[in-house]
Amino acid sequence: RNLMRQLESLRRVAALWRRSGVSYEAVVYARPDLKFLDAIDAGQVLAVPSKTILDPYWHRWSGLNDRVLVCSRDAAAVVAARIELAPAYAARTFLRAESFLQFVVRAHGLRVGDLALRAQRVRADGAVASNDLCLEY
Repeated sequence: RNLMRQLESLRRVAALWRRSGVSYEAVVYARPDLKFLDAIDAGQVLAVPSKTILDPYWHRWSGLNDRVLVCSRDAAAVVAARIELAPAYAARTFLRAESFLQFVVRAHGLRVGDLALRAQRVRADGAVASNDLCLEY
């Protein structure tokens, strides 16, 4: 249920930027509960090629990490609209964020590059999610 809420929110936010008339070179999607351990490399963001997403190299869990993504403009629209493919995907297999994102990327022929950025999930009480502690150097 949380994943479906996340995907619907993403779809609605993307609809806002698409209707705005502003032309973006790239889009960064990030969960609001993240504590970034590295600075975002603006050069890497602005250089993302068409039909490409940059995905963190960590915690891909048999798919792609959807906690933070850098997307070219065309890839950002695909990623944001992925809720549309959720019913068909869920009819075949369990709907997990990471494997579903990978399915969508492959279905649309998007390229994936590594995003050199680490981030940890921070819980409401301020604690870092235990399986994210390994990301600290």
